[in-house]
Amino acid sequence: MGGLRSLWWRRAAEHHNAQQTRMWAEYQSRGYGEQQTTVRPRRRPRTEPQDPVLFGVLMALAIGVACVLTLEPTTCPYGAKQLLAAREPWQTANSTTPPRWADLNATIQNGFTRCGKYANDTDLFVDDSNEGAGTTYGYAREDVEALVERAQAVVEKRQYGSRPNDAHFLEALVGHVANGSSVLVVGSAEPWHEAVCLALGASRVTTVDYGSRKYEHPQLDQVNASFWNQLDDANLGYDVVVSASSLDHDGLGRYGDPIAPDGDLLTMRLLLRALAPGAKVILSVPVGPDRIIWNLMRIYGKDRLARLTDGYDVVEKE
Repeated sequence: MGGLRSLWWRRAAEHHNAQQTRMWAEYQSRGYGEQQTTVRPRRRPRTEPQDPVLFGVLMALAIGVACVLTLEPTTCPYGAKQLLAAREPWQTANSTTPPRWADLNATIQNGFTRCGKYANDTDLFVDDSNEGAGTTYGYAREDVEALVERAQAVVEKRQYGSRPNDAHFLEALVGHVANGSSVLVVGSAEPWHEAVCLALGASRVTTVDYGSRKYEHPQLDQVNASFWNQLDDANLGYDVVVSASSLDHDGLGRYGDPIAPDGDLLTMRLLLRALAPGAKVILSVPVGPDRIIWNLMRIYGKDRLARLTDGYDVVEKE
């Protein structure tokens, strides 16, 4: 095998040198000499052949070459896999209100960005906390029942709307919320997903949110943030957990919630204690290069998404 690889590389080098000679001859024939005064730093000459087939063969032969890394312990205390467990209320004039990025100390900022590993945008600022008083949403029973009726029509006709994300999310609900299911919804401003779950036959749907929610329906329950402190004492066991673009702003203070660089990760760990055997978590988050958009949301890239789903197996992905 070594002789075959040497032969291919020798042919590749000869091919490359012949092409470079032809290119230089053409370059001189057009009157260009060494008068060029603007130069770029010289790059290492290409060693791969220009023939794409030959190059593909050479790359295939190279597969399996070991990668050698030289490492040292990180100086960033937030670079390792451990969670930053603190959830700190933000106090301003005796009320909890969202802080601006500049109001955070360097330790908390480094926790959010993993010492600069995640990009950070600070041009936006959102206060959905009702100036620290907390958000309140209420739906009368007739409004909830109207949503359930609408959800039944959507599910029966499989008309999920024009936005792919909405369609994928509803398809996941249809696939996993069965008759008699107990469902937990994490984060909600309108009981739409709750209504879909009821339309699919869920026996009971509980909504947990930092704000105040009052959905008047005998099969809907609403709980506040104290729910997370009662998991060990409660006999829970949800069959399905639903979180639609809610964890990405957990811990950013936008809704008056406590500041927590790993608030999203902490919530996912807590959910493990609320699941029945065989339960499914239906989760949607914005994806892209790892980034914080303070204080609107997080964008989940390779590093953050892996941290978010640690402890879970991904069984479906859209």
